[in-house]
Amino acid sequence: MNFKGFFALFLCSFSCICFSSTAQTDQIIVEYNVIKNYIQSTYHLVHQDELSYWKEITEPELINNNINYAGKSNYEKEALFKDLKNNTMFSKYKVLEKMFYVKDPLPAVEWEILDSTTVFLGYQCQLAKTRFRGRSYLALYSTEIAAANGPWKFSGLPGLILKVSSMGGYEAYVFECTKITQTKKENLNKAYLNYVKENKKKEFISWETFTSGMCDHIENYKKILISSQEADDSGYSLNFKAKNYMEIFNEPLQTEGITMQF
Repeated sequence: MNFKGFFALFLCSFSCICFSSTAQTDQIIVEYNVIKNYIQSTYHLVHQDELSYWKEITEPELINNNINYAGKSNYEKEALFKDLKNNTMFSKYKVLEKMFYVKDPLPAVEWEILDSTTVFLGYQCQLAKTRFRGRSYLALYSTEIAAANGPWKFSGLPGLILKVSSMGGYEAYVFECTKITQTKKENLNKAYLNYVKENKKKEFISWETFTSGMCDHIENYKKILISSQEADDSGYSLNFKAKNYMEIFNEPLQTEGITMQF
């Protein structure tokens, strides 16, 4: 190769290196497959330095065909925001036909880092375990990805949480990363403000208020059920429960359920 050819090749290589180094990525999009007992769906975690957006991408689908499950025609995909700058989280819950809007500090999840490592999706990972709002979990996280965040409400480890599985109990929840994409920063502020502004019509409450007020909501729900029955209807029982909620906010409602006699 003559000098001119070598110089041209050098310039081309140099320009490619410069482009690669200046095309810095400002966010990562982490895709998770989420299993909640007998249903599964896909979620995205859009992570930025000051804000992250957890959003459901697909509607839940049945895993086990032996289970009797019918999706809702007006299903509203799950979403929550972590305001990392102000240490605040916004989420919402629909329980027994009522929507609750919750604003509380980012949960201080207390992790125990285990002396065990493994490779997951090509990343060196450490194991950790925790107990959070009524359930125990085992997690895989990697310090090779500089994002101290994770799926849903999980965070607080020195790296990105790639997998979380519930431990023990009669219910099974799994968050498993399937893909990580680095992209240019998108404007999450608009979606965030719309999410908060949209819900300003409703009262944001703390997690403690939500859990303590659930008993009143259950009693009101029972009154509605009673009033909807004919006066001569009797001789049967009705059981209702809240299914597929990670956090325990009312143990009777979420375990054996509430039974009413008519």
